[in-house]
Amino acid sequence: MHIGTAGWQDWERDREIYHPRCVLVRTRIEEGKPVAYPFSFDEFVEATIPPLEGKSFYEIEIGREIDIFGQVAHVYSA
Repeated sequence: MHIGTAGWQDWERDREIYHPRCVLVRTRIEEGKPVAYPFSFDEFVEATIPPLEGKSFYEIEIGREIDIFGQVAHVYSA
């Protein structure tokens, strides 16, 4: 996700760093149960622009764990 003041989002830069078939997943708790919402990159951008429009957004990582197996790495970020 992006860090910065309103209007700072650089979606074209993000498009360059994500795999063309990536899946971005938003999660939340609904009615006491975890729910996952998967998006393609384009779907994510389309769903993210309206709630961020005109707003600053700051996200700071507070922890990270990396698992590596061969040439594949999975990064868990909080």
